[in-house]
Formats: sequence, C-alpha cells, structure tokens
Amino acid sequence: MTDKIETIVKQGQELAEKRTWLTKGYADIIVKINAELAKIPDMPEDDINFDLKTWTHDDSYTSHKRRLIIAFVFSDDAYIEMQLGKEDAYSGEWDWDTIKEPSVARIRLFATRLQDAFTFFADEINKRNLKNQTAIDTIMGLLSKLA
Repeated sequence: MTDKIETIVKQGQELAEKRTWLTKGYADIIVKINAELAKIPDMPEDDINFDLKTWTHDDSYTSHKRRLIIAFVFSDDAYIEMQLGKEDAYSGEWDWDTIKEPSVARIRLFATRLQDAFTFFADEINKRNLKNQTAIDTIMGLLSKLA
C-alpha cells in the first residue's frame, strides 16, 4: 500500500510539472510564431481558420454548435490565435472569443494539430496567390492590348 501511495505522489508531482510546462511552452511558442508572422505586411485579407475541434453543446432549450480554431489573422502584424466560436442557434451567426489562457486539454490538442494547421495555412495562402496572379495576368494582358 505504501508503495502505491509513493507512486501516486511521484506521478502526481510529475503531472503538475508537465501541466506547468505545457502552459508556459504554449505561451512561448505563440510569442515566437507570432514574431515570425509579424514579418507579413498588414493587409485587409480575410482570416484563415483551421478547425481544431467542432462539437454541439446542448442546453435545456436547444443545441448550439461550437468550433475551436486556430485563426491566422492578417491585420496589423500577422499572427495566430486560438478562438472559440459559438453559433447562435436562432440567427445562425457566430460569436468569436479569443482564448488567451487555454486549458491544458486545448494546449495538447493545439500541439498535436499545429503542423497540420501550418500546412493548411500555406496551402490557403498559395491558393489566394494563384487567384491574384490569374487576375494580374488578365489585367496585364488587357493593358498591353489597350496600350
């Protein structure tokens, strides 16, 4: 019995250390990632949202959709942030809250999906660049014919 108590205490202490590290590590990685993303100039480009998790929250009256996302924001200095979206069941509109201090469960989810998120962001930016290039080529072609 004493061995079990010692094991539980040791594992509990390790759990506390890892939770503390995750919280600090998350804050540190967000700062470092956002410092790099800040090199992207400010532009009025729509955010790119990567879903971490979607679910339905039921209360006594109705069901409400929820989305936990990583938002890639282009305004000011570009940055990412975790956001929680809550759909109004009646209007269908979404209300978004920035999550400044996520739970350990959300940090773990963020960490496991971060590589996928950046692949998604890169693909979406590339798609937008291709659309812009097509428009530029069309305009340039018309300009050269009208010159």
